[in-house]
Amino acid sequence: MMCEEGVHRSLILFIVKCTREEEEEEGQRRIKEQLDESLRLLHLIGVPLNDAGTILNENDQILESLTLILHQQDFINKAYTIVLLRNLTGNASSHIVERFGAEVFKGIIGFLKDVVSSFNLTKPSVSATLQPSSSSVRSKLDRNLVIKRGVTAALMILLEASSWSLNRSILVDLGAVSELVDLEISYSGEKRTTELVLGILSRLCCCADGRAEMLAHGGGIAIVTKRVLWVSTAADDRALSILSTVSKSSPENAVVEEMVCVGTVEKLCSVLKMECGLSLKEKAKAILRDHFDEWKKYPCVNVPLLTKLLSS
Repeated sequence: MMCEEGVHRSLILFIVKCTREEEEEEGQRRIKEQLDESLRLLHLIGVPLNDAGTILNENDQILESLTLILHQQDFINKAYTIVLLRNLTGNASSHIVERFGAEVFKGIIGFLKDVVSSFNLTKPSVSATLQPSSSSVRSKLDRNLVIKRGVTAALMILLEASSWSLNRSILVDLGAVSELVDLEISYSGEKRTTELVLGILSRLCCCADGRAEMLAHGGGIAIVTKRVLWVSTAADDRALSILSTVSKSSPENAVVEEMVCVGTVEKLCSVLKMECGLSLKEKAKAILRDHFDEWKKYPCVNVPLLTKLLSS
């Protein structure tokens, strides 16, 4: 009912007003509290689907203001803002996400970096934030749930944005590959999160710099390998796509050695031995076949088994 009466629009416009007001220190504290509460309320009531797709197009200042919040210190406000951005773009025409600037992506990637840092500081919970909130009301919300929603929304935005080659280049330049790998290593454990992370990485690895970043990260190939046969068929497909792209388009010696060291060869053999879909088996077989002459040089590789699996 509140949404039907346009409360969500009033809150969004008030948020824009808060980010544009300049006050003395005491006034800034008051504005900060109002901003905190407005974002919290908007998160609770949401934005109706029939209105979400038009709001950003109607007022350019909305995206500018939300971008400013993404670059502020308040961790939970960033989560609220990213969820709001996803709500405003999820049912809109795709060109809205396509025209997101580098500053929006920088803010989203920065939020994911904060999540990883927060998780590492507070294991096994990510309930703590990097900056304490000035609003006592906020403690009534489940902060873990807010963060979880923020992570999912951030990944969904990045997945859609990475459909365009220009955005892929921007994301790679902003360090998205490294942050996504760190997120998967530190935070994941949920099927949806892993599927989204692998989906984005599979697209970013379509460009040379993305593949280079994947190889440069000490845990990149290892975590992708670990997720094969561990999460879901969709995750398997995306993980094998990453391994296939990297193995085909990167320096062979570096790829081969890395894949042997982290157990990729063994995992690919497991794919061929297990009851998997034909497309997954074909991807695994293609990777193994492409580098067969190199694999057999390593004493830890079971060459007779590998030969048998490739000939079957």
